[in-house]
Amino acid sequence: MCGRFANARQASELVEELAATISGGAEAWRGSFNVGPGKDAPILVEVPDRRLGIARFGLSSASGRLLINARAETLASKPTFAEAAARRRCVVPATGFYEWERTERRVPHHVHGAHGELLLLAGVYDVVHDAAGAKLTRFAIVTVAATPPLASIHDRMPLVVPRGLLDSWLQRGELDVSSALEAITRARPVALAMHPVSPDVGSAANDDPHLIEPADPDKDATGWLDFGDDER
Repeated sequence: MCGRFANARQASELVEELAATISGGAEAWRGSFNVGPGKDAPILVEVPDRRLGIARFGLSSASGRLLINARAETLASKPTFAEAAARRRCVVPATGFYEWERTERRVPHHVHGAHGELLLLAGVYDVVHDAAGAKLTRFAIVTVAATPPLASIHDRMPLVVPRGLLDSWLQRGELDVSSALEAITRARPVALAMHPVSPDVGSAANDDPHLIEPADPDKDATGWLDFGDDER
């Protein structure tokens, strides 16, 4: 699952790198090293041109659960996600994401592009109304079976979209969701690297560069983590 990620790029950097226009409010984004469920972060959508806007991490379900992840294997068929997968696909830019090794100490790791490149995480989004009647965009991250190096510590990971397939994922008229997923999974995967980091990332109150710095798991105590509800 993916319950914490980082996007340390500023809005102006994202717009330039992704050749996108920007929606109102997104220009204030200054980056974050710890985006968790219920937090806001930039997503990229096609409407009809690439547009960068701010959305909230987690889709609201009918039961009130916060759904932060959607399994690629059932994305097109599960009622919770099928419509969004067909009509409202997005990409979540990330400079890295976090996963916890399942040991007694639950050691967090920072997973990032092997060459420092921006990761494009496949997602789906929805537009709802908040309690005051204002429009609110929410998103979930699509997950797949983990590949190396992450597979050594966890069985799931975000689906990383290769740069050359970005438009195929965003443009719903080009490929249906099943074909788009197949194209991504058959493409050469984006090379990833990872290292242990401080357990401080487990607290949403912490958000600074030290969260991605390599840490010695034998010296650092493991903190408590609440991911919320998810689709794993």
